[in-house]
Amino acid sequence: MTRGPDGGPAYGGTPSDAGLTRLVAELRRRGLKVVLYPFLMMDVAAGKTLPDPRDPSAPGQPPYPWRGRITCDPAPGLPGSPDGTEAAGAQVAAFFARPDGYRRLVLHYADLAAGWAGQGLALDGFIIGSEFVGLTRVRAEGDRYPAVEAFRALAQEVRARLPGVPLVYAADWTEYGAHVRDRGATLRFPLDALFADPAVAAIGIDYYPPLSDWRDGADHADLARGAAIYDPAYLRGGLGAGEAFDWYYASPADRLAQIRTPITDGAYEKPWIYRAKDLVAWWSNPHVERDGGVEARATAWVPGSKPIWLTEIGVPAVDKGTNGPNVFLDPKSSENAAPPLSRGGRDDLIQMRGLSAILSRFDAALPGFAQADNPVSPLYDGRMVPADWIFVWCWDARPFPAFPDLDTVWADAPNCAIGHWIGGRVEGLELDCLIAAILADLGITVPAEITASAFLDGYVLDRPLSARAALEPLATLFGLDVSAVAGRLRIRSPRTETAWPTRRRSSWQSGPTLRP
Repeated sequence: MTRGPDGGPAYGGTPSDAGLTRLVAELRRRGLKVVLYPFLMMDVAAGKTLPDPRDPSAPGQPPYPWRGRITCDPAPGLPGSPDGTEAAGAQVAAFFARPDGYRRLVLHYADLAAGWAGQGLALDGFIIGSEFVGLTRVRAEGDRYPAVEAFRALAQEVRARLPGVPLVYAADWTEYGAHVRDRGATLRFPLDALFADPAVAAIGIDYYPPLSDWRDGADHADLARGAAIYDPAYLRGGLGAGEAFDWYYASPADRLAQIRTPITDGAYEKPWIYRAKDLVAWWSNPHVERDGGVEARATAWVPGSKPIWLTEIGVPAVDKGTNGPNVFLDPKSSENAAPPLSRGGRDDLIQMRGLSAILSRFDAALPGFAQADNPVSPLYDGRMVPADWIFVWCWDARPFPAFPDLDTVWADAPNCAIGHWIGGRVEGLELDCLIAAILADLGITVPAEITASAFLDGYVLDRPLSARAALEPLATLFGLDVSAVAGRLRIRSPRTETAWPTRRRSSWQSGPTLRP
């Protein structure tokens, strides 16, 4: 990685250009599509004494922050901030245009990709930027958004190098929609000009909204929506209801007490403007900006005109991971956090159920899909969210189980246990699916109601067995209640006030492969 004059990163060169070329060639050899996603990492070590634009009183910058923290100095809303002035525009321009700036990073990889195309390795997509919410909301003079203008210019430059390759800006899930100012009196849609630009093929969203608001105990609000946090219908429904859709928490104290403030819009009755989860309404409606609380002008966005790529989805494998999929556990980073109300224990099942809920909401081929959740465009041949353009964060290229076992080689290995990684987990078994497969394989055809919630690495039937003999070890290990009622087989996990331990194992790779 090259570094700027202040010691911070200028642009990434890892892996090497030659190594990246070999990797793309290998992916192509395997018949996979390739989207290149240049990713800005904030290599700000602990103890950095440069001023923090978000907290001038702090002794220095926070360590290893999210790139969404990049902003003008001082940040908008603070005394002395240049936000809304020519000076802010100059700061943003320097971020892109300085000799070691962001434009150089992106065009470097665009030039590499142009060379791959000449070798028959053309990309299927190129991400020109992602999650710069702190930058795309900075205003220059005349209420213009200079970062959005810079991304549009950058898209034109990349388009000239990569004709025919879809270009996308991947917005944070809190960034793609409205910029609300002055307590709602001023409303802008900064990214609409970029999304509507002919050089941009699709709207990219790194989609990490909360699916649940689950608590331990027998008395909390979400019990009215589902019997357990693992309920697939409850999680899938949480993408179109609940927090960031129907209501929000006005403070941390309100969250603890579950005091929910409804999302409303007053006279214009467009609450979707404030609903970060409401992709359908954002995609289906014109976007009209407001001055002084009065609707003033429509943006360049044409409803239903371009597909949405979910450039990232993910859920950490931690207790109540679906309460806050957008938190990443990394002790060295100032962003380190657990999901709201999480006890911090590992939970592979909630990761699997959360990912399944998101995929089944948008993929018409999966059970539980509803047409209204992912409508067909009136202007192009396809749905709002094409199922082929949903990307799970993260499947690591480092070989499992060498990663994460070799923690002396990779410093981030400890984060893997309860993080967003799916390598080493995605091939595991959900207990209810395993039981259904055993019943089917052994010829049990009576109707069955299976609500067993657990996750395990594998299960081996190593000799001829009856269905009962095959199921008894599972019933014993996971405390299952098995009964037959009116010709219907019922298999249920025990009722508990906290999540049932979903994986029995002492380390990453040494879980039980049960042998009855």
